[in-house]
Amino acid sequence: MPDYLAPGVYVEELTTRPKVIEGVSTSTAGFLGPCRYGPVAGAPVVITSLSEFERLHGDGGPLVFAADDAAGRVNYLWHAVRSFFDEGGKRLYVSRVFRPQGGADAADLDDGHGRASAGIAPHVFRVVARHPGAMGNLQVRFTVKVGPNLLPTLAGLGVGDVVWRSAVGSRRAVRRIAELPVCIAGKGDDGSWRFSGGGAGFSLDGADAICALTLDIEVLTAAGRSLGAWQGLPLRPDRIFDRFGLDGDAPIVLVDGSAAGTDVVNHGIDLLRALAALPDGLKLKRGLQATIHLTGGNDGVLPAGADYEGQADPALGQATGLKQFELIDDIATIAAPGASDAATINKLLIAHAEHMRYRIALLDPPQRLSVAGVRDFRSGLDSNHAALYYPWVTVQDPLTNQPLNLPPSGFVAGIFARNDVERAVFKAPANEVVRGAIGFETVIKAAEQEVLNPEGINCFRSLAGRGHRLWGARTVSSDPEWKYVNLRRYFTYLEHSIDKGTQWVVFESHGEALWAQVRAAVSDFLFNEWRMGGLLGDKPEHAFFVRCDRSTMTQNDLDNGRLVCLIGVAPLKPAEFVILRIGQWTADRPV
Repeated sequence: MPDYLAPGVYVEELTTRPKVIEGVSTSTAGFLGPCRYGPVAGAPVVITSLSEFERLHGDGGPLVFAADDAAGRVNYLWHAVRSFFDEGGKRLYVSRVFRPQGGADAADLDDGHGRASAGIAPHVFRVVARHPGAMGNLQVRFTVKVGPNLLPTLAGLGVGDVVWRSAVGSRRAVRRIAELPVCIAGKGDDGSWRFSGGGAGFSLDGADAICALTLDIEVLTAAGRSLGAWQGLPLRPDRIFDRFGLDGDAPIVLVDGSAAGTDVVNHGIDLLRALAALPDGLKLKRGLQATIHLTGGNDGVLPAGADYEGQADPALGQATGLKQFELIDDIATIAAPGASDAATINKLLIAHAEHMRYRIALLDPPQRLSVAGVRDFRSGLDSNHAALYYPWVTVQDPLTNQPLNLPPSGFVAGIFARNDVERAVFKAPANEVVRGAIGFETVIKAAEQEVLNPEGINCFRSLAGRGHRLWGARTVSSDPEWKYVNLRRYFTYLEHSIDKGTQWVVFESHGEALWAQVRAAVSDFLFNEWRMGGLLGDKPEHAFFVRCDRSTMTQNDLDNGRLVCLIGVAPLKPAEFVILRIGQWTADRPV
């Protein structure tokens, strides 16, 4: 409470409106699985398009795991991301699963990173792809450029810059970096410039130009597509190695020093010497340019269940696999498209969704399962936080222009997002067109679905005149109260929204005034849901109730700081079976 000590007028702002609860997003998905490139650990970043995914995680080329043939395996994660955005998805998080190839001992461990060394001992530095994968076999192009003349004032010259001297009558064609007359710029105690170091050396006497050298670095894929360029970098190892350090975001990491017994690159001239030792000789061509090729990058071995489960290090904020998704709050659906060990990984997805409470797992069956096979696969699942979809979806592969069967979870996640935006989360995400489908791996007729639907296996159907559609909306729960996907997702939405919207209540004074504010906030939120058509009832009092008073709390609750609010809602269930009863009647007889 403010102090009023001096006479005067005090203007204070008051808040008279009740607290507002905002609905959370339900359309954000999280996918995990192997891909061609990208980070393996840390918090995943949100992706909003396929091109953004490709910049971070590589293209849709096949994955070549150890012991695979050269043709490799279908990159299901890339196809799932493409399907997600094609079906209407907007926001996606990706957790890359990678299992490195192992050697007989730790010294032989292959971490999957492309790498190369530049220089001749003792002046050596290494170039390493930031992330593992065959796409990490990059090209790195270095270009040394001569800047403008800094004489007579030397304005713009920095301590540690590598400078080059030009004198009238002594110019000659420079074909290699080693031929450059260069020195390191420094300052004496009196503030005057001093030039020292290796190179050919020079005197300022008779110089008509003093120019600082800069370095351009461009990173390209093995096919020559540019991944980024950094121009005008001062030729100072500290600046360059910091820019391309472990904490940077460039596709490569520059590492000072190579192996035991080699010196570090101490200054810009050492860096020039290392560049001069590259195989192409650094001939003068639009600047002094050389390209280094990284080798050794690979896709590791086929990930197992433990790789999908992941590990977490809370102290460092690092995580892998599903543990990465525990760092993100706004994910609503999760999937592992095309996971090799479907039974094990689906159980991990379910455990994660139940642990995080406000998520649902989209499960893929193994490929080429019969109706009997998928029923047997379904029998091992039971959760109201998961839904199973069958069969796999057939698309026209944009890479080969041939039909390709893909796991359904990527399509379903996109349909969920589209349904939430165009309709609402309380509407069942079914009877929706699968935009990217040209068919399905198995043709499901009404007779087969009569067997599969009651068991919670959501089918894709090709319907005459209606196209290829998702034709099921059930969870894999044995509890009939939670058998519908939209019911589970809507309650998740309500619970998560109320959870986030009432955080302000913690440590407030526990009394009638606070209870009234909680009742008002929750009631206003549910009233808006009823008005939008999400709750059953022709009046608000038929659709929901909110109690937060002495009837919901005992004296023991009050003494122990527990505020208990009882909320009841009447949700809408989908019209899964539309029954039209038709009979004959006589025209002159009233109905």
